[in-house]
Amino acid sequence: MKKKYLFFVGIDISARTLDVVYGYNFEQCKHQQFLNNAKGINELITLITRTHAKQEEVLICCEHTGVYMDKLAYTSSINFYRPLGCTSTINESLQH
Repeated sequence: MKKKYLFFVGIDISARTLDVVYGYNFEQCKHQQFLNNAKGINELITLITRTHAKQEEVLICCEHTGVYMDKLAYTSSINFYRPLGCTSTINESLQH
């Protein structure tokens, strides 16, 4: 069965920050920056959960950056979100 995602999150991960683009469609995406630490990741998880989208309707994409994404992967999996490590752009994600 093909999944239907309604809310999209694209994350550019660096050692210090998470640059996040998110939204229900490409035309209305928003940008926000979070610190790449426990506080910043929890703020990101809170933002995602406040969208009221079901977990299976949320697509989170990010480039696999090795150790820089470890905190995000661990924290988000505890909250039942699993970011997909990928190199595609958010625009390509919206087309699927």
